[in-house]
Amino acid sequence: MRSVCRVAYLNLTGHVKLDAPLQIGPTNSRKIPIILVHGSGSSQSDWLEGLSEIENHFPDRPIFAFSLSLPFDFTEEKQNQAPIGRFNIARLRLQNSSEQLRIEEYSQKLNDRIEYICQKCKSEAVVLIGHSMGGLLSLLCAVSRPLQVAAVVCISSPLQGAPLLKNPWVSRMLKTTRHRQMTPGSNFLQQLHRDLAASVALPPILTIGSKQDIHVPSHACTIQHDKITHVDVNGYGHFSITSAPRVWIEIQKWLDEIVKQKVAVPLLISK
Repeated sequence: MRSVCRVAYLNLTGHVKLDAPLQIGPTNSRKIPIILVHGSGSSQSDWLEGLSEIENHFPDRPIFAFSLSLPFDFTEEKQNQAPIGRFNIARLRLQNSSEQLRIEEYSQKLNDRIEYICQKCKSEAVVLIGHSMGGLLSLLCAVSRPLQVAAVVCISSPLQGAPLLKNPWVSRMLKTTRHRQMTPGSNFLQQLHRDLAASVALPPILTIGSKQDIHVPSHACTIQHDKITHVDVNGYGHFSITSAPRVWIEIQKWLDEIVKQKVAVPLLISK
C-alpha cells in the first residue's frame, strides 16, 4: 500500500476549506518529486478536477501542492496533529494574504516549499508544474536555484502577460500588485525575460496553452528560448485546461523525453 504524504492546499485568498482532500504519491519513491503551484486567486479545484489524470500518469512520484498564503510550519508536532487516514491534510492556521504582495515574494514562499520537499523526500531537486501565475513563480525559482529545479511546466502562464489585463474595466477590478506585474509589457515581465535569457543553467521548460483561453491565449504563454518547448492543447479555457487529459499526456511524454535525452539533472531519472 502506498504511503501518503501530508499536504496543505489552499488558494491565495484563503476562501476554501482547510480539509479539502488531495491524494498524493509516496514519499519513499526514488523518482524526483513534483510540486503543483496554483495561480492567482485559485484553489484546490485547479488540481482536484484533474487529480485522476495526474495520478494515472505519475503513480510512483511524490506529488505536493501548497498554499502560498499559509504560514509554513511542518514541525513534527504539527504533523502529528494532522488527521489520520487516506487523505492526510496538515492543519495549518489560515492567514490573510496581502493584496500588495509582489510575485517575487510569492516566489520566495515557493522556494521555502522546495527546500522542505527536498529534505522530506531526500531529493536534490523537484519538478515544478505551475498554472497561470504559478508558472511565473516556478520560472523565478528555476532562475534563482537551477540545481534544485530539474524541470518546469507552465500551464496557461502569462509569460508575455495576460492581454485581458490591458482592458480598462478589468484593470480597475483587479488592482493587486501581482496583476499589474502580469500586464503585458510590465517591468516585471521584461526583467523575467532578461533573466531567462541570461541564465546559463536554466532547466528544460515546457509551456502549454490553448487558443480558446481568453485570459491567457496560447501565443501569450511562451517566449522564444532554446530551453523552452511549447505545446498547444486547444479547446480548453484558462481553468479547465488543468484537468485536460492531453495536458498530462504531453507533460508525461515531455518528461520521458528529457530522461531519454539525459538533458535534465541526474535525479530526474530514478536510481
